[in-house]
Amino acid sequence: MSKVGEVFNPRQFFYGCSIPTSILRYKQLPPGSKLVWSLLVRFADASSVVSLSVNTIADELGLSARQVNYYVKILVLQGFVKSVHRSSTYYDYEFVRHPCFSEEVVEHS
Repeated sequence: MSKVGEVFNPRQFFYGCSIPTSILRYKQLPPGSKLVWSLLVRFADASSVVSLSVNTIADELGLSARQVNYYVKILVLQGFVKSVHRSSTYYDYEFVRHPCFSEEVVEHS
């Protein structure tokens, strides 16, 4: 195991979020929305539904709840996710296949 200050391979070291290239290249989506989308993917259940509070998303990403609300609103308006209000602080999020994904085809074996 490498020590602080030494060169290492982060690809095999961390568990976390991943952002598809098609989203990274999508210029109409701000970086914060891209981060929120990747976190939602990380917490999605088997049916691709995510049930998280805005505060949980904010804590996970080091953002304010206001910032998260703004970034989620953009994801909804641009057609990346659907948001269903469950309670005063919880939402269910579902993923919507956006046209930018037609550029990238990934096969899992």
